[in-house]
Amino acid sequence: MRALLHRLTLILAAVALLASAAHAQTSPPKSHWAHETSDIKPDPAIRFGTLPNGLRYALMKNQLPPGAVSIRLSIEFGSLQEAENEQGLAHFIEHMAFNGSKNVREGEMVKILERLGLAFGADTNASTGQEFTTYQLDLPNASDALLDESLFLLRETASELTFDAQAIDRERGVVLSEYRRGDNFQRRRMDQQLDFLIPGAYATKRMPIGDPRVLETATRDTMVSLYERYYRPERTVLALVGDFDIDAIEKKIIAKFGDWAGKGEPGKDPDESYTPKPRQPEASVFVHKDGGDSISVYSLLPYVDTPDTAAQRREDNLLMFAIGAIGRRLAPMANEEDPPFRSAGLSIGDLLEAVELSAGTVSVTPDNWKAGLQRLEQEWRRAILYGFTKDEIDRQIDALRTSQKNQAEREDTRTTGVLMRSLLSAIQNE
Repeated sequence: MRALLHRLTLILAAVALLASAAHAQTSPPKSHWAHETSDIKPDPAIRFGTLPNGLRYALMKNQLPPGAVSIRLSIEFGSLQEAENEQGLAHFIEHMAFNGSKNVREGEMVKILERLGLAFGADTNASTGQEFTTYQLDLPNASDALLDESLFLLRETASELTFDAQAIDRERGVVLSEYRRGDNFQRRRMDQQLDFLIPGAYATKRMPIGDPRVLETATRDTMVSLYERYYRPERTVLALVGDFDIDAIEKKIIAKFGDWAGKGEPGKDPDESYTPKPRQPEASVFVHKDGGDSISVYSLLPYVDTPDTAAQRREDNLLMFAIGAIGRRLAPMANEEDPPFRSAGLSIGDLLEAVELSAGTVSVTPDNWKAGLQRLEQEWRRAILYGFTKDEIDRQIDALRTSQKNQAEREDTRTTGVLMRSLLSAIQNE
């Protein structure tokens, strides 16, 4: 408990950034699974494999609902890998996956998906983030014909896109329209918060939505170059969960993706090293009629990329345990006769892998923001100085045990979609 309270003290005391480097360089493509170098054992129901070309796959049988299969093609490439004159093109390339490949003419992929009974379209079957581009197919049945056609389409996407110049121009308007729709107060608030909390960090300059000037003028050659540098087997994971025979699926993957080889020189990953500068406590205000009324107090520490081990998970769980206990103290205060806030809570995590961020947030009314902030600080400090009562600890333990028991009891009722979300999250957060 003493070590835990020390962590909480650091969170509260570090309102000013420490003058210490936070190194968050994007790692090279993973050549092995994280569990191979960890003392945490993976779920034995998942078969992990790696092809000679570097492509990795994870397969899990599940029969709820019967016949259904979820497929995800995850490519370790996103907006972070874009150069200055390529901002937004990772997302643009995702759109081009539906606009023609070597063996599927423009417009035909949508028709194939329709015939298969699947939803279709960019942002329905795909998404682009800072670190990954993900393509997804959720199949209503596990017939050989449907599985073969799905793997064929994903292989076309992975290595055979044609980037017809006229198709690019047709899709350009769609991508620009998405940019304009996203140009709202939420994005401006996020941009302001990032500039305030981690000014100058590389990741803040590489958002997936991109730069409209690039989107308006990007050429076919620029897109093809980016595609060939980063759409490569050693950057790719194929995950399947569903009602299938694992041995048979593994053979299909080997047959469909085994001969894939990258073209030309592989792309490099950026250096995201971030050194926060010493700062005195500062404040930033964002005002918008639709923005709501809340106050957050942030503390920032240098980001450390710690390996996933049992010891690290124990430390993380202890910290979350304490934050949960403070949350239980705060919750009833919102129901007092004269409540100091509408809601309040603490949270922890990294911010774009630039800093470790801890936050205390209160939702308030304009006339009681000071009382709400003071109450949050008082409870935060009280936990640091005096810890928790035995009754509070027992309630947290009971809640944790109940949660784990409920999860264990529902193990056999987990759907293929739920399992896929968990598996993909684990893969992309290795």
